[in-house]
Amino acid sequence: MPTELNSVGIKLFGSYSQSNIFLQLNNFPSAIDAVMSNSTDYNPLKPSNTYQAGAVIDISLFLTVSYNYDHSKFQLLENYSLPYIPNRTFTTLIDDKFTLNRLSLSFNIINKSTIHFTSSINGTNNKQNITVFGEGVTYGDKMWTGGWINRFDYHNIFAGLDMLYQTGKPGIINQDIPFNPLVASQNAHSFSLQNLYFGYRLKATHFKNTEIFASGRNVWQNKKSDITDNRKFYGIGFKLVI
Repeated sequence: MPTELNSVGIKLFGSYSQSNIFLQLNNFPSAIDAVMSNSTDYNPLKPSNTYQAGAVIDISLFLTVSYNYDHSKFQLLENYSLPYIPNRTFTTLIDDKFTLNRLSLSFNIINKSTIHFTSSINGTNNKQNITVFGEGVTYGDKMWTGGWINRFDYHNIFAGLDMLYQTGKPGIINQDIPFNPLVASQNAHSFSLQNLYFGYRLKATHFKNTEIFASGRNVWQNKKSDITDNRKFYGIGFKLVI
C-alpha cells in the first residue's frame, strides 16, 4: 500500500451568492396581491443567501477524503387549492432553509500498469426546514443517502458495481398543510444494486477501440426498498470507435 508523503495534499474551496424571488413571478401584480393577503413578510427583493464550502484531502496515494457543505435560505411562492373552495387557487409564501453535508472516501486500491481497482463510498445528509402558515416543519435531518462505486480493469477486461443506499428516518412532514404535503418514507433502510456490468476490449482492424459488454440496472434491492421501483433492466451491447 503506497503512502508516500509527497502524495499528501489539501484543496479548499468556498463560495457565497445571493438571489431573490423576483424572477419567480410570472404574473407580478396578481402574485403580489395573493401573497400579501397571506403574509406580511413578503418581499420579492429580499436576498436569499447560499453558502458553500468544502475540502479535498489526499491522505495518501491510497485514500482521498472529500467533504462538502451547503447552506441556503430562501423564499418560495407556492400555489395551492382547497377542496371546500373549488375553482380557485391561492398563493402563499414559504420560508425554506436547508443544510447539506456530504462526505466521500475514495480508495485507489490497485494501480498498476495492467490492473486497476478503485472503490469509493459517499453519504449525504440534507436537512430541510420549512416555515409555512407560521408553522415550522423539518425533513431529512435523520436520513443519509449515498452510494458505493467500484471500478475494475485487468488487461482487456473491465467491470463495475454500484450500490445505492438510504438509511435512517427522514422525519415527518406536517400533513395538515393543504398543498402537496410531503409524506415521510415508511421504510427506514433501503439498499439497491443499481448498476452491474462486465465487458471485454477487442483488437480489431480499422477501429481505435472495440468493446463488448453485458449490463444490468436495478439488479437487486431489499424487499422494502423505496429508492426506486422494482423494474430491472438487462442488456448486452458493443462499442466501436473509428
